[in-house]
Amino acid sequence: MADVSKRLEKAEKYLQKGKMESALEEYMDILKDEPNHDGARQAAADICVSLNRSSDAAKLLGPLFDRQAAANDAAKASITYKKLQRFTTPTVDQALRFGQLAEKTVKKDALDAYEAAITGLVAAGRRPEALGALKRVTALDPSINNWKRQGEMAAEVLDVKTAAEAFFQVGELEGKAGREGASWYERAFSTDPSNPHTALAHGRATLAKGDGPGAVKVVEALARAEGALPELRELYCKALLAAQRPLDAEPYVWELLDKDPKQAE
Repeated sequence: MADVSKRLEKAEKYLQKGKMESALEEYMDILKDEPNHDGARQAAADICVSLNRSSDAAKLLGPLFDRQAAANDAAKASITYKKLQRFTTPTVDQALRFGQLAEKTVKKDALDAYEAAITGLVAAGRRPEALGALKRVTALDPSINNWKRQGEMAAEVLDVKTAAEAFFQVGELEGKAGREGASWYERAFSTDPSNPHTALAHGRATLAKGDGPGAVKVVEALARAEGALPELRELYCKALLAAQRPLDAEPYVWELLDKDPKQAE
């Protein structure tokens, strides 16, 4: 086996003379013996691009990106990934890895990569993994639309806790935008009745509509549980009063008065 440095020099001389095919052959021979030689792989890929041999360029760039990504070399991996995109569709795993690397540098690149991965994962029937990628999208861009998408996909894969939290966030954002969020709180609660925050939000919305008995039904189990949120117990008390059940509300009334005498009225 010839010394690699000498073979690299030989390939470089071929390039200087414009003998692209000979240079490529030399680089490919190097890769047969040392497949992890990134310099030779990069040079070979560049020659393939110059020779319009797109499929060969893609075959060379894929493993190069994988190693750069494994080394957390975001700068080089980004350049290689974008080259790879010109000639082929990166695998879903490559898209996911690039998304992770790009999160800290170019958010749009990360979002585009995650969206590509989600499409590929859904097509491959890998919905739980697609949900994981969608969570990263929502973390980067917590828009109403992305929370809705996350909730719907989580519901499809029966991840009720993730779905409920997503629908709750939709309700919160709708409310902040001056729109009605109660229906989303209701959906969040029906998806996961064990979540105290969704129960609280749905219970408050129900009571605000004047439905005391309905609010009681929503929060009763969680409000009476050991270690219940103080806000849930307070809402339960108010719901009982609104439902014309003052005797049931009395213990909670005294509890509230002990904590805040100003609530006497």
